Parts: sequence; structure tokens; C-alpha cells
Amino acid sequence: MISNIAILGAGFVGASLAVGLSKLGFQVTVIEKSEPSVGPESFGVDVRSVAISPASRSYLESLDIWPQTLSEPYFKLSIWENRGLSDLEFDSAELRLENLGWIVEASKYQASIWEKLDSFGVVKLLGSPIDLSLSEHGVDIGFADRRESFDLLIGADGVNSFVRRALSLPIKKTSTGQFALATIIRSEHDHNGCALQRFLEEGPFAALPSKEKKVRTIICSQNEKTAKAKMGLSDQELSSDLEAVFGERVGYIQEIGKRVMFPLAQQRVKDFMPESRVIMIGDAARTIHPLAGFGANLGFEDARELIEVAGLTGLEDPKALLKYAKRREARSDFMIFLMETILGAYTRNSPFLSWLRNVAVGFVDENAWIKNQIVKEASGYGPASRF
Repeated sequence: MISNIAILGAGFVGASLAVGLSKLGFQVTVIEKSEPSVGPESFGVDVRSVAISPASRSYLESLDIWPQTLSEPYFKLSIWENRGLSDLEFDSAELRLENLGWIVEASKYQASIWEKLDSFGVVKLLGSPIDLSLSEHGVDIGFADRRESFDLLIGADGVNSFVRRALSLPIKKTSTGQFALATIIRSEHDHNGCALQRFLEEGPFAALPSKEKKVRTIICSQNEKTAKAKMGLSDQELSSDLEAVFGERVGYIQEIGKRVMFPLAQQRVKDFMPESRVIMIGDAARTIHPLAGFGANLGFEDARELIEVAGLTGLEDPKALLKYAKRREARSDFMIFLMETILGAYTRNSPFLSWLRNVAVGFVDENAWIKNQIVKEASGYGPASRF
């Protein structure tokens, strides 16, 4: 019988799963090496932000952990490219929607959920595991000073997952060859709830709105050499570069904040359920390029569907769990393929591809039905979200 569950990793995906399983009556322990803290910020805004879809918001609201004070809705999305003649605009008002999604400050949200776990009956355990041992009845987790036993282990410990390494789980990996540089800017023009994305030959550049009307999160994707060079620029030099990218949509950059840089890889574990008592979710199971903002939402899908399975079967039906794992693997493969296709289409310098993109973008921009289908899929309610 499965009743005592360990979730390794206290990110918002793992923490939300802990809350959901605890509400179903499971005894849940969340293991994290240290208490989550707020990361680098500038102008009161977290440098690392994530896009949250309407489906993910609904899921988080159902668990009573929606970060109202840390979220900012966006109503428009404007996409254009370096060589393109056509822009692609998504406007929630035109599509008769409340908004397109929300931007949430990542590390602040993680720290906020961690503080609330006690109130949901979730046990918090601080420590770094050093080994795992499996049996048909459960999982033993070794720490420097003790061992803890659980009926089920859920690996939600991120892209550098200890669970994945400890169990030598094979991964399917695709290097994008890109690194992300993230920073915060205060600019001349208000963002007016509009997210911007421009595709350059070096990769996509995004400007995301925040709760401060003139403050945006900037995420630049480029190769490692270019990213490192940008990290070394003066504030004035980087501001000039970004002004050239976003033009009058952002205007003059008055101030620029702290910068962080991290690699972008697309990968997934071969099996989301590699052992009968181990399940992998979130970035521990798969990572994708952030250009479309699907990363966190895929993790929330993992958690939401696992809670649904737990509610129906009590996590006692191996066939139901395996079916869940295979469904999540298929969904991940589709999203990785989609991101690779979009990146390839926009970063290859070909006159024919440029012409084809302009024709396609112009057609989509004039077709409200197609736009609605794209937004429905991005919202987490499209057919591809349920394989």
C-alpha cells in the first residue's frame, strides 16, 4: 500500500504536487537541500520569471496556492523577426479572452510555497541525499546522518536531478547550442501588459511585463560565446544592444539590472517511471527551450495529471501509473520537437524560409480561428495537452 510519499525537490512543481497529494490524504515529505530563498532581483522584480498558462492558474487556484501578489497578467503578445515583413499579434481583447496568461516571479513564488507547506500538512525535510536504494516495497534515501524510508519517490529536483544521477537513468538529450542571458530593464515606454518576442539569427529575444509598468524581464537566447560577451558588456553597451533589438516598442532603456546566464538544453529521461516506486516529473523529467514559455506549465501538467491518477487509483494501480508515464513522455516528445522546429525555422538564414515565414505569419495574423486554436493550445486546454 502506498501512503508515505517523498518528493525530492521543493520547486513550485514539486511543492504543488505535495499539496495536491496531501489534500488526498497521503503522508507527503518534501526534501530540499536548503530553504528556498529569493534569487537576484532588480527594481523589486525577480530576474527569473516564468509564464503561467490559464490551465496552470486553474490548477494552482484549486490547491489554494495561486501567487496573486507575485503574478502579472499579459494581454498581448507581439512576435516579429529580423528579416520579416509581417508581425504576428495576439490580443486577448480581439480573441475575447480575459488575458493570454501571467508572468510570475519564480524564486519569490518558490519561497512563498515553501512557507505554506506546513499549513497543508506536508512535512519539510532539509538535507542532501547521498544515495538511494530500491525494493519492491519502497525507497530508502540515505543522508549523511540517517536513512529515511518511503513507499514512493517522486523526482522533482530539477535539471541537475540527483534522482536521475543516483539511478543512472538514461536521457535523450538535444543540445540547443544556446545559453540564456536574463536581466531586468526599466524603460521609457510602459509595457501595457504586452509580451514581446523577436527572433534574430542568433536566437529569440523576449521582453516580459512585470508588476512595475516600466519594468520588463529580458531573456536573450544565443550561443555561449555571444552570451558570455554580453555578460561582460557595460550597462550602457548592453542597453544599447537591447534598444536596437526592441526599438520603439521598449524605447530608451533608463536602467538595467542584474544579469544571470544559464545553458539551454532540451532533454528527457527515457522513462518517466523508471522503477515501480519512482516517478519523474518537471525539469527532472524533461527540459525544453523557454522560447514559448511552456517549461513550468509542462511541469504543472505532470503534477496535475498525477494527482488525478492518485485520486482515482490511490497510486496502487501499476498499469494506471505506467499509462500516465507514457502519456507524459509522448507530450514531452511533441513539445521538444515543436521547439526544435520553431528554432530551426527562425534561425536558419535562407531566402526561401524567410519568404515562407512571412507568408505563413501574414496568413495566421489575419485568421482569427487559427489564432484562437494556437492560444487554446498555449493555454493548456488544447488537444495536444492530453495525449
